[in-house]
Amino acid sequence: MKIEVSKYLKKDYDPRLNNLRKDLLESLNSGIQSVDPYICVNTFFSYKEEELIKENGILHTQKNSLDYSKFKNIYLIAFGKAAIRMSIAIIGRFNISEGLICSNEEVSDVEKKFLNIVDVDILDKDSKKVSSDFIKKIQSNTKNIEYIKGGHPLPDENSIKAGVKITKILEKANNEDLVFILISGGGSALVERPMISFDILKSLTSDLLKKGANIHELNTIRKHLSNIKGGRLIQQSKAKIVSLILSDVPGDPLESIASGPTYHDSTTYDMAFSILKKYELVEKYPEIVNIFNDGIDGKIPETLKEKEYNQKYIDGKIENFLVGSNYICCQNIINNLIEKNYNVIYLGSLIEGNAEEMAKNFSGFLRSIVKDQFGFIEQSKKDKTFVSKSIFSNFPIAIVWGGETTVIVKGNGKGGRNQHFVLSFLSNIIKNINHIDFTKYLFSICSFGTDGIDGASIAAGAIADNWSLEFIKNHNIDIENFLNNSDSFSLFERLNDAIITGPSGTNVTDVGILLVEKM
Repeated sequence: MKIEVSKYLKKDYDPRLNNLRKDLLESLNSGIQSVDPYICVNTFFSYKEEELIKENGILHTQKNSLDYSKFKNIYLIAFGKAAIRMSIAIIGRFNISEGLICSNEEVSDVEKKFLNIVDVDILDKDSKKVSSDFIKKIQSNTKNIEYIKGGHPLPDENSIKAGVKITKILEKANNEDLVFILISGGGSALVERPMISFDILKSLTSDLLKKGANIHELNTIRKHLSNIKGGRLIQQSKAKIVSLILSDVPGDPLESIASGPTYHDSTTYDMAFSILKKYELVEKYPEIVNIFNDGIDGKIPETLKEKEYNQKYIDGKIENFLVGSNYICCQNIINNLIEKNYNVIYLGSLIEGNAEEMAKNFSGFLRSIVKDQFGFIEQSKKDKTFVSKSIFSNFPIAIVWGGETTVIVKGNGKGGRNQHFVLSFLSNIIKNINHIDFTKYLFSICSFGTDGIDGASIAAGAIADNWSLEFIKNHNIDIENFLNNSDSFSLFERLNDAIITGPSGTNVTDVGILLVEKM
């Protein structure tokens, strides 16, 4: 996926402002492409495709070398929103004995889907020999791979079907075999093998959501009602397992990504039971209470714990590798901006909280930059007085961040957290318009969902700048009406500032960029 930069440049407007937009969107493209699932998995191997074919024996990874020729069978299991694109890097490289891919896309012809992605996005057109080998591998391997569209955001019957199939593959694989497990965001719903009936699981999930349970509480319950989550998946095989993970969780905790099917878990049955009590669901779900009590009494094994993980698996039986994350995306954005001579500050990839509150903070950043007050306090060695020292000595300036905000839906409009954030930012700038001299400064800001989807809209996010402010002012647009109806998309669509890409095939949460230039 690539943003069409020219589409968002404004005709007959200040070229310096269009240059800011261009720089912002080009750097955003650089970040998104760096976390393309195919690229993330492919770069995990130190050799290029041609070199690996010539070597014909040694699989070089980031941490060790693995002689894959010694394995009798190589199996593939992939689940999550990025499963299809992650899988291409494996099936174009190895001979797969059997596999299952489960994602949320409707795919009628797996081979055709793969070849289309390869043809449009991946193949080096000048490398015909490698391209030919690559295509032959895909055509050969897809005959042995089943595709299932699972349920998302809630599991369905197909999710359970996929869970059963995965279990059978892992039970079949023995100590002479290798299993690649590719995990990405959404995997927690797409694949499931519950200890309770599907109807009870759906009802419980719905009740917890209605009562305001947070994602950590939901996952604690899910892990203790699942035969897959919380590290249980890897207990079902004697084979060598290499798990490659694309993170959609701020901070990249492996036990939280798709509910940690191949990693150790810190939650317990006792915690799960406490959550059930907290939301007054004990009497409604006696079957679940019995399972939790049996778990507390030791009659049912706990999820995989760190000690057991270290003892049984860290010696090489199971290896987990984080191949893509928000941090990687942000670093590529930063590198691109530095090449464009921006003075960059990175706020990290853990920006969370209410979108409107975050927007208020970031509008404050802009005002502080303009007033040369964005920095730190330094004590003078000479007279011991304290003075403000700006972080930025030169323009243009860039602030980059990642994470995931939240939005309280207030109306029935179209929008999402990223567009709501940008519109709230503009709202705060307008409220403080007298504090910024826009005859001297230009800015451009965006917030973008790396999965290409932002809430209940067709956009992935939004971009805005001085032009956006001028348009809103000249047309007497009341931003608050759009915010109060959660209808940010309608306004950005009118401004042609809604960034529309379609599903990207990846997901490493959201990224944001603020650029400031002195005129």
